[in-house]
Amino acid sequence: MMKLHRVECIHDTENTASGRVMQKCGLRYEGRMRQKIANKGTYVDVDLYAILCDDPRG
Repeated sequence: MMKLHRVECIHDTENTASGRVMQKCGLRYEGRMRQKIANKGTYVDVDLYAILCDDPRG
């Protein structure tokens, strides 16, 4: 069994459905990173979500 302290996820800000999925899984929004990754030849902004091992789970 893996004992993780933190799990992070990012998604393209244009894909708002992915953000909703992350929230439903208990991850919290932590911020926006501008031009973080290349997607189809252009750099895009991404939103960062994370959950910690001691975060309360809804």
